[in-house]
Amino acid sequence: MNWLKKIGRVALFAVAFFGLIGVANAQAPAQANASATLSWSNAETLTASISTPALVFTPVAGVPTTSSFSTTATWNLGGTETKVFEEFYLGSATAALSSGANLIPSSDVFLGQGGAPAPCTNNAQAGGNTVGIPAGAECQNWLTALTAGNKNSSHTMSNWVLTLQNVATANAGTYSGVFNYSVSVM
Repeated sequence: MNWLKKIGRVALFAVAFFGLIGVANAQAPAQANASATLSWSNAETLTASISTPALVFTPVAGVPTTSSFSTTATWNLGGTETKVFEEFYLGSATAALSSGANLIPSSDVFLGQGGAPAPCTNNAQAGGNTVGIPAGAECQNWLTALTAGNKNSSHTMSNWVLTLQNVATANAGTYSGVFNYSVSVM
């Protein structure tokens, strides 16, 4: 039975030895991963502003003229828009300014930017924001083509002035009206 004890001891030794080798060779995983979804919503924006909230006509060399003003369109777009359309227009073609029953038509209101001013008698341009623009009361318009490089941009135009022409025979009174600057995308 001595030989049985020896075999038992050898077997016990072998199990212990190979068990330790197995533990020594066991490895932790080299890498474990987890992921999270990223999300951010950046809404499209479009704004229009005029540098002064009130345009007052005062005589300059006998011609009623506003002080100069600037307009700025700012946009951050991400869709399929291809153009930014800017328009200047008056509230009415027949009564751009009024004082009671006394009316000054849009044909007597001129808009200029350093050059010869033009009367505000245009019709709203197709493709622009024609909603709410009275026929014959648009002053001027601009179109900016959008590219991948200017989908988040702005456009400022300076040194605008409004003048009144042919009003020497207008009745006395305080005249008021609305000048609009509209920015739309297409």
